[in-house]
Amino acid sequence: MSNQRVSIPGSEPEARFQQRWVSDVDPSAVITATVMLRRRSSSAQDLLSGDYHPASRAQAEEELTASPEDVEAARVFAEQHGIKILDADAATRRVRIEGAAKQMEDAFGVQIGTAEDASGHRFITYKGAITLPSQLSNIVVAVLGLDQRPVARHAGPDAQ
Repeated sequence: MSNQRVSIPGSEPEARFQQRWVSDVDPSAVITATVMLRRRSSSAQDLLSGDYHPASRAQAEEELTASPEDVEAARVFAEQHGIKILDADAATRRVRIEGAAKQMEDAFGVQIGTAEDASGHRFITYKGAITLPSQLSNIVVAVLGLDQRPVARHAGPDAQ
């Protein structure tokens, strides 16, 4: 088995607004994340784009879900890092995980910490691109939850 790690394209957090790194996160802090898996079939993109012959519901579900082997590979990876599996669902292609910040850092090759935006709001984020062992690089398409920056704020009743 190779120890080579490969980054998930587009996984490095973008600084969409001014923020500063406040501190590394407590290594024992519990973090929940979601690992998104690839679709079972490469022809699923054709199905979604409309360039596909009519398919039955069963055929569509078969092509749009994750394979049991991919779900199992994600489970094994998480368990090797001591990360708890909260839920694994091939239909939604999601594996929800929970672990200590240190376990998440080791598993995904990032540095997790607390950052603060210009308004003083603090949130957990990470530095670097998310990396995975090369054997998982084509299976995992995203890891969600390691970056908890707010994406929208309620403007309140006086906003226009």
